[in-house]
Amino acid sequence: MERRVDPDSEFGRFVSRKYLVLVGPASTLEGSRSHDFIESHDLVIRVGRGHDIPPAEVPDLGRRTDILYHTLWFGHRPGGEREQFVAGIGAEVAWVCGAYPRLDLDHPHARDAAAFEAALGGSRRFRTVRLDRYLALFRRVLTRPGTGLSAIHDLLGFDIAELHVTGFTIAAPDSAQAHGSVATEEAVDFDREGQRPYLAALAAAEPRITFDSVLVEELEAPPPQELKPAE
Repeated sequence: MERRVDPDSEFGRFVSRKYLVLVGPASTLEGSRSHDFIESHDLVIRVGRGHDIPPAEVPDLGRRTDILYHTLWFGHRPGGEREQFVAGIGAEVAWVCGAYPRLDLDHPHARDAAAFEAALGGSRRFRTVRLDRYLALFRRVLTRPGTGLSAIHDLLGFDIAELHVTGFTIAAPDSAQAHGSVATEEAVDFDREGQRPYLAALAAAEPRITFDSVLVEELEAPPPQELKPAE
């Protein structure tokens, strides 16, 4: 009988004691010249289509991608979109991680994960976030977490040395356009404000995580006041 390898254990060894940087799609990195800082980390993690970096944006975003988190969902696009995406994953990407568990109560992610894994055909190591870890996060934010937040929570579940988060913003998509490398990602309206308290708690209590100055300022700012209905 073939012995199955636990992908979480294998992934855990891959990230163990490493200094990680998670690079998001926000336009806040434009003009930052962050290439050298990003590439100085042991492992570079990106989300969605973040690995597909236009040459003009390399000085700001770096080039390398070691781990890619993705929703694994391609909606109702024409056939072959998933396969085209997989074919475009560079050889340097060691792991592809599904941002949602295989078993989900409100979306058939099991079928998405199975189809994506089949398309990979063993060319990359593949795993999805654990159901128990995902549910623990969901209980904290009470909304479907974005891919970046799911990645943060997942990575902190392993014995990493440090995780720096850059290129993410709580601002709505229309006020912080994504850089070109993720411009074709399926738009999803996540409750970003609902996820602010969790990120703020991490910033205050988790010594292994740091955020860039843009996100720090957003987390320190008071949340926007809800508009009261007219009387």
